[in-house]
Amino acid sequence: SRYLYEATKGLATVSLSEEQLDLAQAQYYATAVAVLSNRLHVALLAGKFGCLPMLLTAVQQHVKIQGIFKDAQLGDLLVDSMGPQEDAVQQLALLLASRASYLRKLAQAEQAYILESKEIMNLIFHVK
Repeated sequence: SRYLYEATKGLATVSLSEEQLDLAQAQYYATAVAVLSNRLHVALLAGKFGCLPMLLTAVQQHVKIQGIFKDAQLGDLLVDSMGPQEDAVQQLALLLASRASYLRKLAQAEQAYILESKEIMNLIFHVK
């Protein structure tokens, strides 16, 4: 984390927070351009506030997390913690440069999942 922080300071205004935010403090994400975290719930919550969620994880070891992002065509948001640090820095730079595009993809995926959930609920409970 510290290496990535130092390496990306020149790409954008970057801060490193070692304190955990709870739901009462989640509004913080609305003020941030992007978040890099190793916690799935942090990434998903940040995305709800319009903050680009980038997830630092051992991609090959976390098949479920990989599946969530790849199924939504957002696999690029997974930054492999087991790969070369230079690759991670380059990926972060590309993600930040394409932030608007990824936020649109994230919103589209969310809407598609909402629609799919409603359809499934209708099938199960015949809700109209």
